[in-house]
Amino acid sequence: MSESVPTTRKSRSGLIILAVLIALFALPEIIAVGLQTIKWRPKSTTNRGDLVQPPRAISSPNLQTLDNKTLKFSDLQKKWTAIYFADAECDALCTKNLYTMRQVQTALGKEQGRLQRVFVPMGNVSADQLQEKLKEYPGMTVIAGPNYDVQVFIQQFILPGANVVDNQRVYLVDPLGNLMMTYRDNPSGMLKDLQHLMKTSWAG
Repeated sequence: MSESVPTTRKSRSGLIILAVLIALFALPEIIAVGLQTIKWRPKSTTNRGDLVQPPRAISSPNLQTLDNKTLKFSDLQKKWTAIYFADAECDALCTKNLYTMRQVQTALGKEQGRLQRVFVPMGNVSADQLQEKLKEYPGMTVIAGPNYDVQVFIQQFILPGANVVDNQRVYLVDPLGNLMMTYRDNPSGMLKDLQHLMKTSWAG
């Protein structure tokens, strides 16, 4: 009988240690669920772009690329997507933004394959002229028609007090197809955000 007391104490001690370890492993999950339940958000974030609150799921009808291929926006999921809208003429400001998108992707280095660039010219598009103007931006998807479906697609990017053409913004869509952030003349901010997102996210 005298030997059972230390054994019982050791057993209880082991159970206590096990319970503590389980609690330590479970605590982060419990905290996360609790914060999500009360919809807590930090007062400040490290993002450099303008957050879209809440993130907006993007869908699309059948679109068409400049080289006459059928495309659904869902085909572009599984990667981060930078999207830019401009008049079909694509003036100097337009080409500046396309250049920014290309440079940001290049600056991602070994992670650049996780980002794709999409340009949506609006209005009547001369495929030959546009292809000539965009030859310096290889690897970019260009959505060019049919016009009605493009307009339906564009409507999903309209934010309060903004026009997708006039505000000259680059829109960032996550690998799950959610519009989450926009950038206006902030290439370094977009690069830093993408580097952070790609480092911390399992998606894309």
